[in-house]
Amino acid sequence: IIVALTKLDLGIWRLEEIKGQLNAQWLQPEDRWGDIMVIPCSAMTGQWIDDLLDSVLLQYEMLERKYNPSRWAVGVVVEAQKDSKQWVTTSLLIMTWTLRVWDIVVIHNTFWKVRKMTDWAWKEVKVATWWDPVMILGMSDTPEPWRIAEVVNNEKEANKKLAMISEHEQLFAKDTVIHSLLDKISKWDKVQVKLILKADSFWSLEAVKYATSKVSGPDNVEISIAHADIGAITDSDILFAQAAKWILVWYNVDASGTLKKKAEQLKVPLKSFDIIYQYIDYLDLLTQWMIA
Repeated sequence: IIVALTKLDLGIWRLEEIKGQLNAQWLQPEDRWGDIMVIPCSAMTGQWIDDLLDSVLLQYEMLERKYNPSRWAVGVVVEAQKDSKQWVTTSLLIMTWTLRVWDIVVIHNTFWKVRKMTDWAWKEVKVATWWDPVMILGMSDTPEPWRIAEVVNNEKEANKKLAMISEHEQLFAKDTVIHSLLDKISKWDKVQVKLILKADSFWSLEAVKYATSKVSGPDNVEISIAHADIGAITDSDILFAQAAKWILVWYNVDASGTLKKKAEQLKVPLKSFDIIYQYIDYLDLLTQWMIA
């Protein structure tokens, strides 16, 4: 991730404040012991735009990204809106190979054929290739920004893709326990956040328990440890957490892929940490109902 802070030409310097806000969202800038490049720049004057582009190229090389010109077009939704005639227009940034008029495009829970496409200068085009920004018309629904758009062969494949997306969303839906807690906290109801803790050693467990006792949330939130033990996550831990609607936290230990999948299916909140302060940050954000 690279963060570009624009409008530098306005002379508004809140760099440290913004870095602090990024840090709170788990985006740690490089000068705060993280790996996120934060680059102030101005689109108006062009100041530091070269630094931004150099940073993108550097990351591209370090990550050894490869461009595949032979696959179907994939893009991301930048913006979508309805005009006065209720026509949906969607702005896309094409990320890989070619999008053509009459291609079938799947976005989230809908698909349609591209009937008309314009470029950034509002000129009608028939073909868009990688990193072209285009506006397409003819959608039946208004997609959310950041959704992925993907070209498929035919309507049968589109329906298959929609079914897969729906199944994936159901599997990885928000933890019902977390969602319920956040809802109660936001309404200022009295809430008990109960945890099951697992750690690799006695001293690690004691350290996590001590850190938990020092987390002070709002007056209506009480954090308590329902169970604490040493060792890896077991099947009984997951069943216990699911039955009691508790959050299962493990520190410096692991769980098998089978158990992780079972926890996902049972909607058991399963959280892994290997650094104490990240665990504390998680509890802080949760009790302030910002974790969503």
